Amino acid sequence: MFRSLLPSVRAARLLSTESVASSSYTPEEKPLKKVGRALETYIKLSKEHVSMMARERADFELGKRHLANMMNLDPYTMTQDDIDRAIKYLFPSGLFDPNARPVMRPPDEILPKFHRFSFDEEGRPKESRFFTLHPTFYKLLSDVGIKTRTVTSFYNDHFLSGKKGAELESINTSGTQWISREKLEKKLDEKVSEEMYAHLLMALDYLVNLPSSSVEEKFIMQYREPLAASTKSKLFGPTIPDVTICPETQRRVATVSTHCKDTKVTVEVSDAGTGAFNIDGLGLHDFRHLVAR
Repeated sequence: MFRSLLPSVRAARLLSTESVASSSYTPEEKPLKKVGRALETYIKLSKEHVSMMARERADFELGKRHLANMMNLDPYTMTQDDIDRAIKYLFPSGLFDPNARPVMRPPDEILPKFHRFSFDEEGRPKESRFFTLHPTFYKLLSDVGIKTRTVTSFYNDHFLSGKKGAELESINTSGTQWISREKLEKKLDEKVSEEMYAHLLMALDYLVNLPSSSVEEKFIMQYREPLAASTKSKLFGPTIPDVTICPETQRRVATVSTHCKDTKVTVEVSDAGTGAFNIDGLGLHDFRHLVAR
């Protein structure tokens, strides 16, 4: 009799334990998804950039107050033009390059910008090139590919239809060169390696050499700069002076006038000369300093 009751007792015990276990279970929160290394790097860089910009803005406002006190100005109504004039007055500089002179501007204008991306509700970036760690560079590389396909289609359509014109010719890039890797990094606000820079130049050179590449002249010239000997965007440095013919000697003469600080200089060069330098009765050897020469 007891043996016949054992199976029912065991079943009752199992049923009671299952009910207790089910009653004591409480739904837990869903575990967070693992964050990729690229996302972790982005979050870290974003926090560092926010804290750095906050410090720079505070330093700028503090320096603005000190500058206003020195110049006897109101810091609340002080404009950027007032700051520029004060810096020019307090720090007079004889440097010819304006980029080398001291400046005081808000950090948002002079510091590199931080590219921000949007994320969905699950924390995944909406930008498809986010995980490349160089989304702007690869977007540019993709744009070059799209422009190449557009130029090829444009040429094929016009060539098959028998049309001829200036738009079927390649772009004229004489007197210009591709921007350097450093300038490209500033333009994209991203680090660009030598290998990445070489790949981009190969793609751009291929686009330039295509027939009908002139239709994308605006896009191509964004990444080219004139061959200049100075920081001015002039072809081969200073402007080439006009050449005139002297009525008395029938020689070609070119005259250039310039100034440096309070000194005014007029240079006259003629062909079929002696090759000697005459500066107010002095020769070139009398000016030993290279800057003076």
